[in-house]
Amino acid sequence: MNKRDPADRRCRTLLWLALIASGLAWASAGRAQLAITEVLTSALTTTNLADQWVWKGSDFWELTNFGTHSVDLAGYSWSERKGTRNSAPFAGVRISPGESILFFRLSTKDITDADAFRHWWGLADGVQVIPWGLQPGLASSQEDVQLWNAEGILVDGVSVGQAQEGVSFTYDTQSGMFGVLSVKGTGGAFKAATADDVGSPGSTAGSVPPQVIQAPADIEVDGGQAATFTVRATGIPPPQYRWEFKGNAISWATSATLTITNVEPAHAGLYQVHVSNCAGPPTNLVATLTVNANPCPPTIIRGLCDTFIYPGQTASFTVQARGYPSPSYRWRSNDADLPDVTDSTLVVSDAQEAQSGTRYTVEVHNSLGRAESSARLWVHPKPKLFITEMMAWPSTSSVADHSDWWELTNLDTNAVSLLGWKFFDNSNVLALGTPCTVTQAVTIQPGESIIFAKRTTPEAFVAWWGATNLPPNLTIIPYDGFSLASEGDTLFLWNPAATGKYDAVACVMFAMSTNGKSIHFLTNQSEILESEVGVDGVFRAAESDDVGSPGYSSFAPPRFLHIAVEGEHVTLTWQAIAGRHYMLQRCAALGDPNGWASVGTHSSPGRSVTVREAISPGQAQRFYRVETVP
Repeated sequence: MNKRDPADRRCRTLLWLALIASGLAWASAGRAQLAITEVLTSALTTTNLADQWVWKGSDFWELTNFGTHSVDLAGYSWSERKGTRNSAPFAGVRISPGESILFFRLSTKDITDADAFRHWWGLADGVQVIPWGLQPGLASSQEDVQLWNAEGILVDGVSVGQAQEGVSFTYDTQSGMFGVLSVKGTGGAFKAATADDVGSPGSTAGSVPPQVIQAPADIEVDGGQAATFTVRATGIPPPQYRWEFKGNAISWATSATLTITNVEPAHAGLYQVHVSNCAGPPTNLVATLTVNANPCPPTIIRGLCDTFIYPGQTASFTVQARGYPSPSYRWRSNDADLPDVTDSTLVVSDAQEAQSGTRYTVEVHNSLGRAESSARLWVHPKPKLFITEMMAWPSTSSVADHSDWWELTNLDTNAVSLLGWKFFDNSNVLALGTPCTVTQAVTIQPGESIIFAKRTTPEAFVAWWGATNLPPNLTIIPYDGFSLASEGDTLFLWNPAATGKYDAVACVMFAMSTNGKSIHFLTNQSEILESEVGVDGVFRAAESDDVGSPGYSSFAPPRFLHIAVEGEHVTLTWQAIAGRHYMLQRCAALGDPNGWASVGTHSSPGRSVTVREAISPGQAQRFYRVETVP
């Protein structure tokens, strides 16, 4: 084994220390080392034995300065998910190195000032405690808290899910990921002085070095195209980013994403990103950009797709192509040229039904060749889809498989494909790109109701409500994301072409929900009813005391489940609501409105009605329909 010279070892050590110092100096010279380190969205409610008084704490969030310099917060602003930015709490406030400041919501009864907040937790007078006012309150089921500096740059933002009453959210001390619940005795968390709330207001568990979740990948593009490198990392305070090209700093590149437009051969080479915070030396990651400058004709990587929208919406057609020299684009509507459109995307604004069926074609060409792709635009009236039921507060919400769910019913006469549809609750989420998206091929049939269930599986949902209670072959779509707020919320459903919050196909709003009871929305969406067992098919869940009727809509038309011909009889079964009456009718040929004859009125004993009727030997055809009797 070769032994290194001690002097060489000392030189290497000094070089390493110099690199660390350089990294820390850059981090401290960059954006302020501030982080949101704790959030409480649901304080504990305390009632004395005689029910003479009720005490409740207040929402708060904590800001910590992990840097080495004091920061003047004048001009800073914050917001929660549903609100606008508020800069008032930061006026005249400075945060010192290592200091944690508490921002809290005032209440009219218990937490009326900073002294009351300190008394609640038993905090020393030296802890800065600053009220933001009576509103807004933080949502207990899904909330974001964001902080911007005086230049309007996002400093930090955290998201939290379903709260446990009386327990704050903080960060994982190993990864720096935010959203874990505080545990008494861990990370400095303690029980409040005057209540059983648990948190660590005024102190933190320290900084966490950056940890890379996604490294930038090597990229190969043709000359003239755009190239984007992306890195994802966690840490406390939030990691900062510095990009270099061939060892030279790119002065403007200080975010997790680096985009180079109109790439040329001179852009090819090694790109390095330094990921750091004040907790340690930078993590250095390298990716290679390869630029193709070999002449080649255009090749379409992803062609146009048929687009389905509703009147007044905007349709976008985009083609992805390669080629060198960089290709140009020529568009046609049917056979007419569109001379004003010269890039890879065509936008058709405010489309109307008269434009339905229009064929759009893009020709991708350069000096060496050409390629084409075509697709059609279909414009149809909005389908009659309604959000008909939801449960925002299950009685067993502590059980992992018992969580929020909502029901969608198709009252149209046509089936609707839901692939690519989006849904979210009360926020301007389409602009932020954060709604949940249906990624599986799901079609909702006329008269059908389907279920969207949070963080569960179809099997677990069926076990919760009982297989014998639910409709046969009930479609259950799991999703992971927002929670419905039990104290009131709004739910939106958008088709893929929607571009604005209120360009929704379906929308419902409720002010309050009761623990363990689902809410039914009537077709005009302006009136809601609470579930009661035995009313409109409502039943009790198999695994809990929750009540609802998932999969059944009280005003959806009956839907045939099974039709079978057996010798000289036909058996028909349709989905029904217990206690309702239905008229079955038949005719020999469609098209004659007067040709329908009654087969009788039938009362539903449960979830379905089955009727067996004789048919004439050799009869060519027979049609049936069923209607709800008022």
